[in-house]
Amino acid sequence: MSIDGIRAVDKEPLAAVDYLFGFSAANGQRIGPRPIGMQAISQQVASSLPLGTVKSYSSVAAMNADVTPTVGTLAYAEWKTYRKTTASGSTGWEVFLNFIPGTQVINAVVTGGTASAVVAISAIPVSATPYIQFIVVGPFTAASIGPMTLAINGDTPRALVTNVGEAITPGYIKRGMAAIVHIDSAGSYRFFSYGDATAIQAAAEAAMTSAQKWAEGTVPGGAGTKSAKEWADAALAGGIFNIPAVAIVGDGVRTRFPLGLVPASKNNVFLTATGLVQHVGEYSVDGTDLVFAIAPPIGYGGEARILAITRAIPYAGDGTITPASFSEEATRFIGGTRGNIRPTVEGSSVVGTATYTTQRGQYRLANDWVKFTAEIDWTGATGTGDTYIRLNNVPASAFINTPVAIQASAIDYGVGKELQGVILAGTNVVLLQARTGSGAGSTAVPVDPAGTIRIVGSYPAASDAFSDILFMGDSITLGVRPGVGEYDTFRHKVQNALGWAMAHNSGVGGENASEQEARMAAALAASGARAVCIMTGINDFFDPLPYATMGAKITSMITMAQAAGARVTLCSPSATQDAGMIANFGPWLNTIQTCGALPGVVYVPVYERFGFLRATMPPASYAALFVDVQHIGPAGHDIVTALMAATPGACRP
Repeated sequence: MSIDGIRAVDKEPLAAVDYLFGFSAANGQRIGPRPIGMQAISQQVASSLPLGTVKSYSSVAAMNADVTPTVGTLAYAEWKTYRKTTASGSTGWEVFLNFIPGTQVINAVVTGGTASAVVAISAIPVSATPYIQFIVVGPFTAASIGPMTLAINGDTPRALVTNVGEAITPGYIKRGMAAIVHIDSAGSYRFFSYGDATAIQAAAEAAMTSAQKWAEGTVPGGAGTKSAKEWADAALAGGIFNIPAVAIVGDGVRTRFPLGLVPASKNNVFLTATGLVQHVGEYSVDGTDLVFAIAPPIGYGGEARILAITRAIPYAGDGTITPASFSEEATRFIGGTRGNIRPTVEGSSVVGTATYTTQRGQYRLANDWVKFTAEIDWTGATGTGDTYIRLNNVPASAFINTPVAIQASAIDYGVGKELQGVILAGTNVVLLQARTGSGAGSTAVPVDPAGTIRIVGSYPAASDAFSDILFMGDSITLGVRPGVGEYDTFRHKVQNALGWAMAHNSGVGGENASEQEARMAAALAASGARAVCIMTGINDFFDPLPYATMGAKITSMITMAQAAGARVTLCSPSATQDAGMIANFGPWLNTIQTCGALPGVVYVPVYERFGFLRATMPPASYAALFVDVQHIGPAGHDIVTALMAATPGACRP
C-alpha cells in the first residue's frame, strides 16, 4: 500500500506535511515537489482532523490511567488532542494537535446582564488557558457607560478590557456591536481589535478642528487665550517697522545723537561708519539718545539703525516679546573698538602742561589686544622727571610691560644712545628710555621742553581673560615626571588655552588636602592669583586621610581663596589604574563633589570623565593614558585640559 493511500492520522507526521505541500515518498526517500491542486490540499487538511470515535478525558492524568485504547486512538484532554502510541494495555500518548478541533473559535451569545456586567452563554466550554481561544461575543444589548465585566456560562465574571488592557470607557461599545475577545495572561477578556472606529474618527476630527482654531481662528478662554494667527496680528499691530536710519555726523564735540525711538539696549543698535560695523563698546543708549564715550571726530560719518524694539502686547498672559541680543562678552570677540588718541607729554614727578601743534593718533581694540599709532609735537613742557607719553582715550591698559617702536626729533636723550619706549603694565603710558650701544641697561629720558614723538605698537589689554592662576595640587598638578614634560601638563595647556594667563605651579608630589591647606595662604600671597585651581584626592585615599577631614580642608582652601578675591575651580582627581582605588574611592569622590557645589565654585568632573573612558575604551587604549599605575601621561593631561576648556568659568577669575 502506498503512503499516499493512508489517512494522515496514521502517517508519520513528516509524511503528512510532505504530502500536504507537494512532496512524495518512494522507497523510504522523500522526493518532489510534485504538482498539487486546491482539491488535494483540501483533502489533506480534512484528513488531518480526527474522524470517527474520539475519546474524551477530564485531565491528562485520567487519560494516562486508561490503558485500554489501542494504538492510534485519538483523545481529548486539557484542550489538546492526543494520539495513542502504544498497544492496548500500556500507557503512551503523544500530542497530536495543540488544540481541540472546533474549539479555537467559539460563539458566546449575550443573553442578559447590564451595560456594565454582561452575561453570555456558549455551547462550547471556554478554556481558561490564555490566548488559546477566540470568543465571538455579541450582540451587546447596551452601550458601555464605564468599566465592564463579562461572564460566560455562569463562570465568575472577568474584566472586559480593550486591546491594550485598559478599562472600557463610556461609548467604547455600542448597542448591537459584536467583538472578538480572548482570555489574556491577567485573566481578563481582552478585545482582539480596537473598539468602535467611529469614536476614534470623531476624536481625530475634533483634534483637527481644534488645531485649525489654534492656528488661525478664535479659541475660547478669554482675551489671554489667542490663536497663533491672533498673536501674530497683535505683534504686528504693536510693532514699528521700516525704521529709518539716523545719520551720525561727528564734529569732535557732540556725543549725543537722538534716535527718535527707544532701542532698550545698545545691542539693538546697528552702527556703521565709512561702511564698517562699529563695536558696541564705543557707545551706549540713554532713552532715545545714542551716546558716545568720545565725541566722534570731524569727518566721522556714521549711520545708526535700530534692529528691534521691545514692546508689550496688551493682552493678559504676558505676551511681551524681548529681542535677542549679543552680550558684551560675545561681541568683544566678534568685532572691535576703535577710536582717536589725544596724546600728551607728562613728567613722572610733576605732570606739567605743554603747548601742542600736533596731537593725534588712533587705536583699535579687538580680542583683548590693542594696536595703536600716535604722533605728538609740543613746546613749553613744564613737567619734570621721566618722560611719559600718555595715550589718552585708549579704553584698555596694558597687561604687561610691552616695548613699542618709537621715532623722535629735537629731543635730548644723550650722545651715542638709542631711544626706546615701553608701555607700562596697568597703564596706557609710554615711558621713554635711552640705551647705550655698549649694552648697558636703559635709563629713563627726562622731560624735554620741546620735541616730536611718533609711536606705533601693540599690547595685550588687561582684562578678565588675562590673570594669574594658582594651581594647587599633588604630583598630577606638579606634572613633570618621566614621560611627561612641562609642555605636556594640563597646567601649561590650560595657561596657553586662556591666552595671556600666567600659571603658578603649586603642585607637590605626595601631598593630601591637609598638607595643601597648610601652605595655601602663602601660595595665594606669593602669586596674587585671581583664579585658583585645586585638584586633590588620590593621596587622601592612599594615606589615608579620612574623607570628612579632606572635605573640611578643601572647604578651608576655598574660603581662603575667595577671601583673597580669587575664583575657585575644584577638580576631582585624575583616575589611577589601582584596583583598590577604583573599587573604594566613592566616599572621597562624593565629598569632593559636595565641595564642588559650594557657592562660587566651578566644579570640573575629571575623575568621572576617566571613569567613563575606562568603561568605554579598549583596555590597551585606556592604559595608554597613563605613564604608570597612578600618574596620567601626556594623553591623559590632554583629557583634563579639554574638560577644563569645556567647563564654563573654569580657571577664570
